[in-house]
Amino acid sequence: MESAPKVRDYEYPGRLVMKPAENSAARLGQYIKSARENRGLSRPQLVERTTKSLSALEKVENGTRAPALDYLTELLDALGVAHSYRELLINGLYPGLLGRLYGPSKRPLTPQDHAYLEVINTPAAYLYFPSGDIVGTTAHWSRILPGAHSNTNLIEWLFINPVAQRVLVDWEPIAHAFAFALHWLGPSAMPAARIEQIRAKCSAANPHFDKMWATGISEPRKPITQVRVRPFPGADILAYSIQVGQHSYPGRRDWMIYTLLPAVDQGGAVAA
Repeated sequence: MESAPKVRDYEYPGRLVMKPAENSAARLGQYIKSARENRGLSRPQLVERTTKSLSALEKVENGTRAPALDYLTELLDALGVAHSYRELLINGLYPGLLGRLYGPSKRPLTPQDHAYLEVINTPAAYLYFPSGDIVGTTAHWSRILPGAHSNTNLIEWLFINPVAQRVLVDWEPIAHAFAFALHWLGPSAMPAARIEQIRAKCSAANPHFDKMWATGISEPRKPITQVRVRPFPGADILAYSIQVGQHSYPGRRDWMIYTLLPAVDQGGAVAA
């Protein structure tokens, strides 16, 4: 298992300046480049959406310079990167920064966390991202996604459990999105051994995984905001809007809350 990257910081009167972790600039640059290409943007087109030069973007994508937080924010805004992804990217670049700002994350689930799930009258789950580890679900979640229950891994469920391709109408873009996130965001948030464990299991079980792992999203697309489910063969398709959030009080959590709300337009497709 890889040890956490070391970060150097220097105290100045009234503030703390943090230096990027070793090799983090290269990982971040790979992600920025891949995200740009997946959205069908050239470097000049992305530069037009920021206040920096083409040279600055080239250095970021090549991993030769870590962007300052203000420039990183510009890039993530221009690429439409979800806020939940941003925490992983920032924490990978500056390990421990979020803990300094918000305090340590609470583990494991508290009785209040379990009680919160019990009052949600819709499919919902607590999920570590990008590992895909599920640590809690509502009964509704288990009914529409059989087998994706607590103490399982959602990525492994997507690629190994045949139920996933049966019940998820838009299985391919959803599975590809999770494989992409594990590949590009995993190194900033997970031990390399855990990434390899998930990758090896999915690769051995599903012939589609290796291509999804090795390639970016096949065509420019917006973030997936809906999921369509067919609970059983011949059943009507149910469309849900995806809402992702985090608990911040009392105490920060490092898992996400994935909630599926009935979509207004039941005929809506996954955003692509």
